[in-house]
Amino acid sequence: MNFQHVPASAYPVYTWLWNGNITRDEIKRQINDMYAAGIRAFYIIGEPENFRPQTRKTHLSPEYLSDEYIDLVYYAYETAKEKGMYTWLYNEGGFPSGMVCGKIREKYPELAMKQLESVDFSLPPHTPYAPHARALSAFSQSVRVHSGDTFEKEIAIREYRWRDSDDAHARIRSDIAQRRNTDLFLEMTHEKLKQRFGDRMGTDITLMFDDEAFMGQWSQGLDQLFLERYGYDIKDYIPQIISNRFPPQTDEHCQAKSDYIMLCGDLVRENYFKPMKEWLNRHSMLSTGHLDNDNKIEGAMRNRYGNALKTLREFDVPGIDVIWSQIDYPQNGKSCKEGYEFFPRLASSAARQIGHSRCVSESFAVYGAHVDPERMRYAVNYQAVRGISQFNFMVISYDRKTPMAHQYRPNFIPENVGMDRLHTINDYTARLSHLLQESRADIATALYFPFRSICASGPKGEKAMDSFEQLGEMLEREGVSFDLIDEDLVGSGEIRDGALICGPVSYRNVFVPEGPFEKKEILEKLSCLPQQIEPCIERHNSFLQSRKLRFSDGSEGYFICNTDGKTLSDTVAIASKRHLSAICLETGACYTPEHTQENGRILLPLSLHRGEGIFLHLTDEKQSAPALPKTEFSIALVDFKTQVKRVYKLDGERGILNLPGDDMLAPTSLGLWDEALSGEVSYRCTLPALAPGQYRLQLGDMHNTALVYLNGKYIGETPYPPYQVDLGKLHGGEELEIVVANTPANECARTDYFDQKPIEDVGSYHQNMVIAEAQAPSGGLLGPVTLHKIL
Repeated sequence: MNFQHVPASAYPVYTWLWNGNITRDEIKRQINDMYAAGIRAFYIIGEPENFRPQTRKTHLSPEYLSDEYIDLVYYAYETAKEKGMYTWLYNEGGFPSGMVCGKIREKYPELAMKQLESVDFSLPPHTPYAPHARALSAFSQSVRVHSGDTFEKEIAIREYRWRDSDDAHARIRSDIAQRRNTDLFLEMTHEKLKQRFGDRMGTDITLMFDDEAFMGQWSQGLDQLFLERYGYDIKDYIPQIISNRFPPQTDEHCQAKSDYIMLCGDLVRENYFKPMKEWLNRHSMLSTGHLDNDNKIEGAMRNRYGNALKTLREFDVPGIDVIWSQIDYPQNGKSCKEGYEFFPRLASSAARQIGHSRCVSESFAVYGAHVDPERMRYAVNYQAVRGISQFNFMVISYDRKTPMAHQYRPNFIPENVGMDRLHTINDYTARLSHLLQESRADIATALYFPFRSICASGPKGEKAMDSFEQLGEMLEREGVSFDLIDEDLVGSGEIRDGALICGPVSYRNVFVPEGPFEKKEILEKLSCLPQQIEPCIERHNSFLQSRKLRFSDGSEGYFICNTDGKTLSDTVAIASKRHLSAICLETGACYTPEHTQENGRILLPLSLHRGEGIFLHLTDEKQSAPALPKTEFSIALVDFKTQVKRVYKLDGERGILNLPGDDMLAPTSLGLWDEALSGEVSYRCTLPALAPGQYRLQLGDMHNTALVYLNGKYIGETPYPPYQVDLGKLHGGEELEIVVANTPANECARTDYFDQKPIEDVGSYHQNMVIAEAQAPSGGLLGPVTLHKIL
């Protein structure tokens, strides 16, 4: 297999936000910037002025979906194609998808997204109750009141009504549970793009991204559909479904809430996600995207998706959302700051269950400006070892001069310090994605997702969530690779030869959490299957996660990564007699790591930095992969001349400034810089006399990235640990330069730039991002900086 060639389609796809005055000249310039930074793929999100003017003001021109706008989108994709870049399409102006940024609702107000509200009033004695035109039901002291009812005394009534959504975010949204809305959405977006792009859609451009579409709390006709399906009146239970104000108390209440949410999920699946996929497939395209709140166990209840796994299988390329620091360096043993640790398996399981390995993660958009390639590698590997095989990195802002350039951070534009050093992380992510997409995971264990019980809410719903999370964390702690399964998959499968066979997947071990509202026939079907612990590899440290893969030529792969927040050493054992090599994910070169084989096992000692991974390849025939060259310590470099080359500033009038650092006091030795400095510092020295030979430069510790030059010639980029670069042949006397950059975080956390701007210009995400940015370390080359002769 050729591991060095990676197609552009495997590269991380960057989100390019169009939020200003779009011109052809600027489109071409920014695409050239992307290419120079190692970016090989993107898609465009247009952010019209009416997207979220109260919380994130934008100034897109020309008008979203106008002929002029679509011509410019087409020009961008044509320009990228000339450079061999890969592109997707995006189906909305802003997000969530399904509303044409308010155009559907503007033309067809009856299709507005609906929400529920309660209104309290008093009914005078002997006065017939007359429901409001939008009333669904009314109650007095938990007893339902019907039209025409009268009472001897004045009573307090709480009436439940539907109304058009009107809060700041939902005022332009429409009801995706209505098929008519989807037909209009496809007509106004997909069909219009098809008219301009023609056969480019389905040939050069094959994916359309859909972003966290969801319905409101109500949809016209839902009550009648509910009655037909379940045989009872949902309007009797409106107090239990409207909010957490009256959480379900009895099993009857819980069952009603569960049935309501499952029906909502069926409506959006059948009326939105399914027809959208069908349109794309008819035009030789694939649907991709993710649901909202997918990182939370209760997310399917909150957003009324019901069976979220079933809905994800309606995507050709299912995905997850990781834009809000959901995955980051662990604290208190947890890497997921918000949600459950194994939620990436939601998308990877759905992909395997529809017959392939391609699934996507939307990552980083509002983590903060402190994001660097090491943090990116951690998040990528954390997800990849759980099956995510395609990455969407966010964002690149079209606007570079106003606060719009900072509404989302990190912002991968060259004006931002450190953002010209993306080649290595892009190549790494692309090669890892390619390997995962070209193989199939070898997984025989499943964890049942009790959606019905979780959607029921109440104490029993919480118990189901806890049981599900505990079982999943136990399986990960034990090193078991597993998929998530649901009632629909189980119901369509069969038990054969001691395993659950469901189309392209089979599971011989199925773990079932508590779920009092699950269908009895589903639980009975699973009851005959064992719950054996079968680790992917043998290891001692639970932070080492692994995934076993099978390639079409019969060879095997193992991806192993360290999800701890510090360097980890362990010896892993793999049950195999095959020949072992490893693939360098940065370059594709193969090598043979030090290992031994005994008693049918491969014993492999590993030492991995935080977030570092290794990809192993096992074959029947011995491969001609050389061993890693050994090195010996030669000398420590300590006498550097330093110069501040670039100072990054945010200016209230001029925006982003990159100033020469001639007047700034440079650090005089290795160590941290002043915490106020965002920028670049050059470290220069003349190498002492050396025994002739090949040498490797090791930089020790550093914040955050470095470019290395020898005699003025660029040698390489080192963006994450181990910070090292092979310098080639040295004799001594060469001029070495190390240019270290940190990130914009130090400036963002200390400037008064944002305080001078209205909140709608700065954006609603700023307050959370700046908290994280304030915790970022200063830049600096800490060392020790050493030369090692390659033996």
